[in-house]
Amino acid sequence: MVYYPETLIVQIYVMALQVTVQVTILGLVKPFVEPSKNRMEMLNEVLIMFTMYCMIIFTDFVPDVQVKFKVGYFECALITVHFAVYTFFILRDFIRDTRVKCLYCCSKKDMLEKQAERREKQNQRKPIREKILKERKEKREQAEKGQAPNAVEKEEPTGTNN
Repeated sequence: MVYYPETLIVQIYVMALQVTVQVTILGLVKPFVEPSKNRMEMLNEVLIMFTMYCMIIFTDFVPDVQVKFKVGYFECALITVHFAVYTFFILRDFIRDTRVKCLYCCSKKDMLEKQAERREKQNQRKPIREKILKERKEKREQAEKGQAPNAVEKEEPTGTNN
């Protein structure tokens, strides 16, 4: 806008046309998955469109300075509202995401604590299991030592297929 002051009004109209086309495309296509994001983008484009329409007042077509001041204050208020609304949405999403991450970390921490408790229980059971297995092995060894040699010979032919 600064480089070509003689075509300022054309630049403003082209910008307003671009924003209008963008609003139309957003309304028809809805490019975002979440409806809230589509609404936020639509609000953004509409506020930009109002700002661009206000820019027309600052050209030479409106000679009244008082009107320019009033529109200037309105435009400042519009930009402030725009900034406040989007700051609210950004902070809301940030708090929501942080909360979800904290809940995820807490649940992950709880899950790790439960896994540690299970491992501890398994480690406590391990010596008992080993003791039982050792006793069974000793009983088998005693049974094998206590058997007669004839009983061992009877088992060998049944194990081979001749």
